[in-house]
Amino acid sequence: VKSKHAQVHFNESGTPVADHFDDVYFSNDSGIDETQHVFVAGNDLAERWQQWRNPTFVIAETGFGTGLNFLVAMRAFNEFRAANPDHPLKRLYFITTEKFPLPQQDMQRALEAFPALKDEAQALASLYPMGLEGCHRLHFDNHSTTLDLWIGDVHELLPQWHSPIKGLIDAWFLDGFAPSKNPDMWTDALFGQMARLSKTGTTFGTFTAAGIVKRGLAGVGFTIKKRNGFGRKRDMLTGVFDRDNENVQHKLRLPAGPYYRYVNDSLD
Repeated sequence: VKSKHAQVHFNESGTPVADHFDDVYFSNDSGIDETQHVFVAGNDLAERWQQWRNPTFVIAETGFGTGLNFLVAMRAFNEFRAANPDHPLKRLYFITTEKFPLPQQDMQRALEAFPALKDEAQALASLYPMGLEGCHRLHFDNHSTTLDLWIGDVHELLPQWHSPIKGLIDAWFLDGFAPSKNPDMWTDALFGQMARLSKTGTTFGTFTAAGIVKRGLAGVGFTIKKRNGFGRKRDMLTGVFDRDNENVQHKLRLPAGPYYRYVNDSLD
């Protein structure tokens, strides 16, 4: 089934704006710096990777958009591996969803604003799928980074991600258009799925400090911290999940099914 493509225009700053949501895909100030601040630093990735003792690290994202967050994370991971060639962490697994994928030409135009990511953007463009719904698995850098791009509604997709008892995801990039613009995404159903898929110690970072997000994530077992936002945003949220929190045990459902096995088979 073919998905519905996003309809976008580019504002006076050259930033893509989603017509349907009337919201930007990334900051007018600096998209790369925003991703670095909110998602890479927000999840303390540099420090966590140094301390990591497993061969694989799994990031999940809500809202692939232009692919900018993925490209920044992949670049950071490549820099980490180059600086730490003997480290046990060897592979990055990035799982993401997108309901309205950008046409390839719009994605490429948006990423042209970031010459530092030219090589990574070209690699993504060469593999970018044609907008069919379902999961598209893309490999980068000799399979050291794997991208699973799920096209469809996040509320229909996340329940298909089956998790082992201890969880699947190590860090969440909680992105997507602002809750005021896209309330259908920011729901208790989303937060419950995040809890189901998370491990004790799993982190999240998000650009928003909206009360519905703070309350929703706290209610499923995340300890929430407010940090300084990026650019003109005063605040943002980060958090850490506690799977052993007795208050959330009854909310977790722990099947171990096809997608979990598919993920882990590929990571052996």
